[in-house]
Amino acid sequence: MGARATSANAIALGTDTAATGNRATAFGAGALATGNRSTVMGWRSAASGTRSFAMGSGAMGISLLQMLLIL
Repeated sequence: MGARATSANAIALGTDTAATGNRATAFGAGALATGNRSTVMGWRSAASGTRSFAMGSGAMGISLLQMLLIL
């Protein structure tokens, strides 16, 4: 019984470790792969170290505004 309980605990810990290695998906917005950014805002990139789409969109908006000001 003790060994079985320990085995069950080990499985539970393994599940926790898998959830911890990735971002938590309790809010349905965590990254699917370890090291990827969270998608909580719906704008984060899928790859680790890549800027978010929100930042990219902001940069594009600023560039367009600068172009209009130059014209």
